[in-house]
Amino acid sequence: MLSLRKIQAFTLIELITVITIILILMGLLIPAVGYIQEMAKKVQAKNDIANIATAVRGYYTDYGQYPTPTSGTAASYGAVSASGTDANSSLLAVLTGTDTTTNPRGIAFIELPPSKSGTSVKSGLDSAKNWHDPWGQTYGIAIDYAYSNTVQLPTGVVNACGSLSGSNTLNTGVAVWSMGNVKLSPTNSVVGTWQ
Repeated sequence: MLSLRKIQAFTLIELITVITIILILMGLLIPAVGYIQEMAKKVQAKNDIANIATAVRGYYTDYGQYPTPTSGTAASYGAVSASGTDANSSLLAVLTGTDTTTNPRGIAFIELPPSKSGTSVKSGLDSAKNWHDPWGQTYGIAIDYAYSNTVQLPTGVVNACGSLSGSNTLNTGVAVWSMGNVKLSPTNSVVGTWQ
């Protein structure tokens, strides 16, 4: 007598259902991963900004004045607009101790990440020694050289920052910022020491 054994296997409908469920779950997970990466970039930018501000204040503590290759009123280095292509390397040379004219004791107030080749750098130094944020723009730094405890932020920063309510004056000796992800959010994307 022949016996027919029933083979245990998944049907085509069951396989399609499982694949569909997996694809739906992946579709929900991918935006969450992008959000987590963006938040990690903001945290890195906040840490870098805090390090720069601390280095400028450390220079002030040691030398009794802010690090400056020029004299006069408040000046800005680095990202002053959404393009974020301005140089911050002259100030960073003072803070790292490589500019011994302005920092005669050669004290390193900040340790910078290693240089990366090329000028299109995300997060780190480019070949011209400008420090870039995780989105590839230079960090901006404003210093009160008039010693009035007020810093004037560039208009481009105020326009891109929703938290300043249109005012470009901060009551501090040094302000540091990153323009943030202007491609994702052209307004309210600035990450700064005042936040």
